[in-house]
Amino acid sequence: MRLIPVKFTKMKRIGLVILALVFLFTLFSTPPLTSVAQSTDEINYDYVILIDTSASMLDGTPPLFSQVQKVAQDFVSAIQEGSNLTVYSFDSTVNEIGIWNNITLSDKSQINKTIGNMNATGQVTALWDAVCQGVTRLEQMGNGGGQHIQLMISYTDGKDNHSQNTSTSCLMNYQELQKSGFTYWIYNAIGGVAVPQEVNNLKDIIGIVNSTNPMPIQVVHIQPVRLNLGNLFLTGKSTANTSCLVFWASENSIYGRELSFNQPPTFERNLPSGNAAQVCVEGTDCERVIKISSSKTCLQFELVNYLPEKLDPTDTGAYSLILPLKISSDQPQNQVFLVPNSVRLDFQLDLPPTQTPLPTSTKTPLPTKTPLPNATATPLPPETVINCGGISEINPGLIRLERNSATTTRIYTCQLNWKKYSLPQSITVDLQYDEKSKDNKELNHFIWLSKNGELSKNLELTDSNPEFDVVINVPQAEWKNLSNGKQSFIGELLLHPENTSISGDIDTVKMTLPISFEIKKPVSLIFLIGIFGAIVAILLAIVIPRIIESAKTPIFMAVLSYEKNGQPVRINLMNYTPKKLNRNSSKLVIGQATNCDVKLPVDPELGGEYFNLVAERSQGKIEISIVPTEFLKVNNLPVTSKKPLKSKDTINLNNIEYHIIISNT
Repeated sequence: MRLIPVKFTKMKRIGLVILALVFLFTLFSTPPLTSVAQSTDEINYDYVILIDTSASMLDGTPPLFSQVQKVAQDFVSAIQEGSNLTVYSFDSTVNEIGIWNNITLSDKSQINKTIGNMNATGQVTALWDAVCQGVTRLEQMGNGGGQHIQLMISYTDGKDNHSQNTSTSCLMNYQELQKSGFTYWIYNAIGGVAVPQEVNNLKDIIGIVNSTNPMPIQVVHIQPVRLNLGNLFLTGKSTANTSCLVFWASENSIYGRELSFNQPPTFERNLPSGNAAQVCVEGTDCERVIKISSSKTCLQFELVNYLPEKLDPTDTGAYSLILPLKISSDQPQNQVFLVPNSVRLDFQLDLPPTQTPLPTSTKTPLPTKTPLPNATATPLPPETVINCGGISEINPGLIRLERNSATTTRIYTCQLNWKKYSLPQSITVDLQYDEKSKDNKELNHFIWLSKNGELSKNLELTDSNPEFDVVINVPQAEWKNLSNGKQSFIGELLLHPENTSISGDIDTVKMTLPISFEIKKPVSLIFLIGIFGAIVAILLAIVIPRIIESAKTPIFMAVLSYEKNGQPVRINLMNYTPKKLNRNSSKLVIGQATNCDVKLPVDPELGGEYFNLVAERSQGKIEISIVPTEFLKVNNLPVTSKKPLKSKDTINLNNIEYHIIISNT
């Protein structure tokens, strides 16, 4: 255990006496303070992937590019639903492959298909232009509400040789964004390329992976990133389940790895004099190593040497500390990146509220012969703990209505841990919302409180009731009453306790638990059928005829003309059936032999075949080329190999001049 001494302001003697009296009075006259449930502020996960698409990425067996595609697709399949993703490619320019917000399971399939369709054909590498664009995109994504955890991942096998931006400006922008501690960049140098020195200089805030082949993206996220331990004035210790963490890992192989927090925390404010902070794994002899798992792990925070009666009045108030976290790695290619790599703990040292002292009695003498009855102290009300699954807000997000089910239902159970008390205990729970809101008017019919199977907007709970449910139930028969588009319900549970206090998954000041959800009415089947019919009609009218046409052997839409004995001769090549070479090309053999498709004047100085005409279909057009078998000229220039022809070209063969007119090319 490492104690962290900090500077302390000396108490004045009179302050110590007053504080001690206040403490002794409140200790025996007020109920214990309750701890606040851990923070679960909304967390948004933003990812940007940069992929080098220069042709050198096709090197290797298998090619580096296909390996990068596979690694990126595996990462997309693993990220949490509701995340935001942007993918860029870069070579001579930076190209936006796609932007996806609030990703769903079906989105992942489309994203992976899009990544799989990428090609590496570029000739240069604009690395810093891509980095600048990625950092700018992260900044834009972070402008939304809530806490944003951001990760940029880049893959390249080369060095920058084409950027308009400088490395200095890009890295300065990244460093500014990274100051929050919630933004990180993993730089993957593959194929044996060296890591730029300016990137190596920032290895403390950039994750660097230098490998021959692309390595899987190994990332761990922590939830929440900020824990609220509540008021620790009386004990100096956090209570159970107020500082619990849950991990998400991009690869299943990461689960079971060890995460340590041996480094001392940093404080935004000095602790009271003589006190030190100690953070351990809850339920252990102060272990500081956690095994990463999908189940929650709780921490225990304690102020060492803390005595409330010795607290100076100037030391009351709020405190925050940053606890560094680390995942050790035995080899560079097995690195696991922790984003963020710290967790924040907030707590208060505030005096409990004091009670108004009772008025003093007058000195009236009591009868000497009548004994006074013995006073019986009324016990303080106990604390009832409410647990709604460890969340401080019921928010299922967007509820997608299910066509194959008669009703779409979400149920959240809240359990009550009652403590015995001499007086009857009860809690009234009311479902409250703004009745003027249009969306609330439509959606309040679908949210209820349930106890023992009975639905209501308010409940009376006694110490014999261990739990109740918050039920969101949307019958398919009611869809017709919903407005088109997305609708949002916003409300809260309001708790009124009697003969008990409440702690746990609520706002202990307002005694509320926020509730919100969204519903989007599915597109009607009639509309979908109409869309499908329109697509089919387009296929029938446009696509299918084109497919049929493309399957035909290309024909020669051309006329070959020459003069014989002073008379013009015209040969319409469309009247001849060409020989099929493949799906998109055919040929006509031109000459004087009997096997020629088109017969020309006999010339004893020439062989049987004079030349071949080849028709090739490309992008909906047909191009005609000449392939000589005898010496000839086109436009008075000798031709010895295949040459494309244009309309009105002249073919000079021995002493005869042929003209070709080509249409629809």
